[in-house]
Amino acid sequence: LDHEVEVLQHQFMRNTVKSARADVKFLGPNRVSLTTDTGDYSEVGFAHALIAVGTRPHRPRDVPFDKTRVFDSDEMLELDRLPRTLTVIGGGVIGVEYATIFSALDVPVTLVEPRNSILDFVDREIVDDFIHQMRDRGMTIRLGSAVKEIRSKPDTAEVELADGRTIRSEVVLYAAGRTGNVGSLGLDIVGIDADPRGRIKVDQQTFQTSVANIYAAGDAIGFPSLASTSMEQGRGASCHVCGVLWPPPPETCPYGIYAVPEISTVGQSEEQVRESGSAYEVG
Repeated sequence: LDHEVEVLQHQFMRNTVKSARADVKFLGPNRVSLTTDTGDYSEVGFAHALIAVGTRPHRPRDVPFDKTRVFDSDEMLELDRLPRTLTVIGGGVIGVEYATIFSALDVPVTLVEPRNSILDFVDREIVDDFIHQMRDRGMTIRLGSAVKEIRSKPDTAEVELADGRTIRSEVVLYAAGRTGNVGSLGLDIVGIDADPRGRIKVDQQTFQTSVANIYAAGDAIGFPSLASTSMEQGRGASCHVCGVLWPPPPETCPYGIYAVPEISTVGQSEEQVRESGSAYEVG
């Protein structure tokens, strides 16, 4: 990650792009304020702006996040050891990826999804086979099970479902979506609306917001929230700003879900399969 950041900074310098680390707030359709960590304040005018602030894990107030028993998807990276058991709430991309990663590490995993299926944007035949393979490797999958309450206790975490059942595990990962980092931008000042999850509505051809000279791209505008797609959105917005002809974006975008179900074993012995340790990409 550090190397990637250095590459980007080098590209900025090489192309005379000025950069600053600061909190930004719109003061109007052509001006923003910048406040650094040290409290230094300045204002910058602009002809066009592109919002690409990304997202953070969605953290409902009634979920007792404590980084001991209950974690969000960012905090899971700070675990100092593998949990003995894990409950994952959320059958989206992040929840499924974490669930299969920990299952591959021989951690008993229960995946809870309030809807009747996971990955609702993926072909049903692929998803059905995927669920079969996850269950075949020992994962417990609870579909159509809404979560009523999550409790963090000294020696365990409890997930009470709406149907009255309770799931107990050492750790709970809450991975039910993400929220756009737009709260401090002052979007209301310029008349840009964001939905309850902080996603900004844009024109899907030009990536303009409701304010014509302000654009948005990446995770902050919602699905599919992938790096490769976000880069194309940024290019499309930049070309529109500069009057450069850009082909219309495709109706469907390529994507990859880095999960670890059982792979095809046709023509391989059991020993060969174990030694290969191959991952399986859905996309």
